[in-house]
Parts: sequence; C-alpha cells; structure tokens
Amino acid sequence: MRFEVTAAGLALSAALTAAGVAAPGDPPATPATPAPGARLCADPPGPVAVGMAQWNGWGRDSENTRYQPEPALRAIDVHKLALKWAFGFEGSAVAGQPSVVDGRLFVASAVGRVYALDARTGCTYWTFDAGAGVHTPITIGEYAPPKSAAPTKATGAPTPRHKTRHHHRATKRAGPRTLAHTDLLKAPSTAFFGDDTGTVYALDAQSGALRWKVRIDAHPRARILGAPTVSHGRLYVVVGSARREDAPSPTPASAAVPTHAANEGVGADSGSRGSVVALDVVSGQVLWKTVMANAAIGATAVVSAASPSAGSAPAAASPVIDPAADGAPVMAAPSIDDAHGLLYVATDSARAPDLLDKAVVALDLNDGRVRWVKRLGGAPLPGAVPDLSGFTTSPILRHLPGERHVLVVTQRSGTVFGLDPDRGGELLWTARAGEGNFGGVEWGAAADHRSVYVPLSGLTEDPLLTEGRGAVGGLVALDLKTGARRWQVAAPTPACAWGPRSCSHAEAQAATLVPGAVFSGAMDGHLRAYSTIDGKILWDYATATDFVTVNGVKASGGSLDRGGPVIVDGMLYVNSGYGERVGQPGNVLLAFAVPGK
Repeated sequence: MRFEVTAAGLALSAALTAAGVAAPGDPPATPATPAPGARLCADPPGPVAVGMAQWNGWGRDSENTRYQPEPALRAIDVHKLALKWAFGFEGSAVAGQPSVVDGRLFVASAVGRVYALDARTGCTYWTFDAGAGVHTPITIGEYAPPKSAAPTKATGAPTPRHKTRHHHRATKRAGPRTLAHTDLLKAPSTAFFGDDTGTVYALDAQSGALRWKVRIDAHPRARILGAPTVSHGRLYVVVGSARREDAPSPTPASAAVPTHAANEGVGADSGSRGSVVALDVVSGQVLWKTVMANAAIGATAVVSAASPSAGSAPAAASPVIDPAADGAPVMAAPSIDDAHGLLYVATDSARAPDLLDKAVVALDLNDGRVRWVKRLGGAPLPGAVPDLSGFTTSPILRHLPGERHVLVVTQRSGTVFGLDPDRGGELLWTARAGEGNFGGVEWGAAADHRSVYVPLSGLTEDPLLTEGRGAVGGLVALDLKTGARRWQVAAPTPACAWGPRSCSHAEAQAATLVPGAVFSGAMDGHLRAYSTIDGKILWDYATATDFVTVNGVKASGGSLDRGGPVIVDGMLYVNSGYGERVGQPGNVLLAFAVPGK
C-alpha cells in the first residue's frame, strides 16, 4: 500500500512549503561573540570543497564504516600522538562529533552553538547560534542550485533570531584572482545539522550564513540525534525521541529564509517519534517522510505535491497514513546503499506494538517506500531496565568477497547481527559480542574489509542503577564474514580523575578505525588505541583533566561517550566531557598529532 496524496495531504504540503517569519515583537537572539582572548583566524574563510581529505558526518562515508583508510597516521606511530591544541566550549557541555572537510572543522555544542574552526590550529572562522540544543555531527554537502530559480518574494522579515558571527580579523582585499587560486574550482557547500526541536538547518559552509531551516517534526519529544546524510542532491534526516522528562520546549521559528513547519497539532503528552525524511538540499523542501510504523510497510509518505515521487500514482483505494503518526525512534544516522538504491536505518525500542521497533528497515531512496524489514529485537534481557533489545547505532554496509555484501547492526544488548542486503536482509550470522559481565553496545562499531570492532559498555542495565557497581567494558573483534570472535580484551580500570562517583569504565563511545589500529573511548575519560591484530593497547590518553585552550575558554575533559574520535590528515580530534545522564561532564575538544608531522 502507498500513501495517497489527498486534500489533507495537499494541506500538509502547503504548510511544509510555506515560509515562516517571526512576529515583529519577537526579540532577536543574543548574537554569538568570541570569548575573551579567543584565537581568531587571521584570514577570512575560503570555500570548502567536499571530497577533499575529510571525515564528513557520522561514519566518514555514507556506509557508516567509521573506517579511515588513508589517515596519514601509521599504526606504528600511534603511540607518539601528542596534544596539539584544545578548544573550549563556552557555557556548554560537549555534544555530537566533529566533522573535518577540506581543512575546516565543524562542531556543535549542547546549547546549540555551531563552530567552524581551522583544523590545523583551532582558530575560529565563524559561529552560529541555533537557538536549541544540537547533538548531531555536522554534515557538509555541495550546494547546487538550478541555473535559473524563481525569485524569492520579499517578506519584510525582521532581523533573524539566528546570528552568525565571523571571527576572522579584518584583512585587505586580495588582488584579482587567477587560475592559481585553486578555490576557484570549489563548488559552494552547505553545512547541515539538526536540533532538539526537530528542526533541520542548512548553513553556508564558508560563511556560516543561514540558507534555510525546516521543522520536520514539531512534537515536543522529537529530537534529531543522527547526522544528516547527503546523497545525489537529497538530504536524509532521521527523527528520534527524547525521554519525556528532558524533552525541550519548542522554539518559535523565525528567520528571513524559508522555514517550514509540520505536525504542529500532535499532542505533547504521548507518542514516540520516529521517522525518516528526505529534503531537497537547495531549498529544504520536504520530498517525503516515512514513519517507522507497521502501517508504513510497502507505503510511501508523499508530503510534497510539488515534487511527486517517480512511478505510477497510488490507487484511489490506498489507505492514507498520517505522516504525523507515532513511530519507532531512529537514533543514529542512516546508511546509503547506492547499488540497490536503498537507505538503511535501525530502530530503537518503542512501547506501542504497532511500531517498527527493534528492526532494520530498508527504504527506497527515491520515494521512501519500505522495501524490507528485518525484526531483530527479541525479548528484553532478564532484569534489564530499560529494554536493551533496540538499536541506537547506524547500520554498517561492507563488501565481502565475490561481489557480496554484509550489513552489520549492533544491538544495545551486545548482540551483533550480519544481514545480507542482496537478499532482502536475510540473516547471515549472529554473534554475542560480550561474555560474562561484558555486553551492551551504545553508539556503534567500526569495520574494515575483514573485521568489525565492537566497543562494549558492560551496561546491560540502566546506567543510573549500576553507578555504584562500576560497569567494566571492553573491545571485541568479529570476523566480518562469519561473526566469529577473533579476539576480545577487557578495558583497564583506572581510578577516575574526579573520584568514585559516576566512575564507569564502560567503552560506550563509538569506535574509530584506521589501518592497524582501532580507537575506543571510555566513560572514565581514557581514549585508547588497540592493535587490530590482537587487541594490544598501543596508546592511552587520559582526557579528564584541565586544559589551556586556544580560544581562552576555561575547559576540562570528562567522560567519553557518543561520537568517537575522527582522524584526518594525520590528526585526531575528539570531544571529552559527555555526562548528560551518568559520567563526568566536560567542555573540551582535543586535537592530537604526531610531533613533527
């Protein structure tokens, strides 16, 4: 069955494509200002070229492998890594994960300030205040408007609430550009991210100016946690759910650019938010939205009459499914399979039986139709609070010998599944990653051509309930083809720098992989590199301490969680200080390099 474009659907489409402008009485947001003593970039920012040396978005590539094949960092040199610079987030804890594209580092803080830094020095080019918390990595995509576009009608909009400040010193304008200036060949690019109110933003990656913003789910519990993914001129965004006690209050939409609102009538006291949304990268127009519910199987959520899906129109008798309906939460970035024209997501647990929870879902990239579903949840673990049979990680797509593929998904319980995307998600293998007190996969694994490396949190219960017992994590390597365990190591258990309270040795942070070494961060603040051969520790750095920062902000590290380190052009970047529910909060971004290289 398919979603039918009806009068109600056209009304929703009109709401999605209508420009939203702040009321004249709305006060402007406080503009971002550089901290005293901040290190400002001497030169203005140049164009940002997508495809240059990069770690773009969540998994570096659209398959979310979290594998950097050309890191300019040899495994034999990993033990030489030393701190090069530190950057402090003013008035905010860390959030998300850095992205590095063409020498520019993009990162967001928990209060919603987005930064563009020089990746080598940490100086600041610009900042942007979203007005709500931001927990997604920043994804950079090419901005390719049509050769001729309709002019934008003047709206008489007031000063935007969202402010971009350029933090480079004034310089004299350079002389005429010549072909020697390679940035002439760089296409304009856009920085995409989502916030805690279900709003997606598009900024000019060079200047930080707001191109557009779109609110794709206005339910108070809707949150965008997974990194947006760009593919073939479309932006794919996942929507998840916040716990009821920490759901943010919606922020009024205001900007002098198109702002689309959807689902405004959804009740605030119930429901699980979970959907996948496709938007046009240039205009922000919503092309389709598929809710993670059983009723969506075989259907397409068409929410934009201006951009109809390819293929024949739906039959008049097809049932209409409300795109504002509840859905199983999607907490991590989608993965793209260009060979099959599919997008993969894994869903978390949900209370309602009619939702597509605890499953891997394959959607058609073109129209959002659910092509296949593989339910993998099973029954909750005995005594587990909450239910850990859902998924909070991105599926990993990898090639196998003989033109075969495997889709690897890691469950919160510690079970790892290998699926065959060439055969509609047929189960290839199942592996229990942890043994004994091990178990629990929080934010994701990394995979090369041979193995998948899975960090284990040891948290098989609610972390608030295990605080006094101190969960112990570890790392396991599984064969990519069979799921057989190659090796497993327990995480060291050093005393936490902040004392015994909230001290956990869980390796909850997403893993990052380079040839010969896999990096895994622990809740005790230690970032370690392990040999991919046998799991031997190659490097160990304690991040839970105070740092002198390049921007003059007082900063300290803490627990390592969520987004893992990113490695580009011989440098490693990692946020330290994730302590939203358990662990030690902090506010520092750290950059490491091998001295002299």
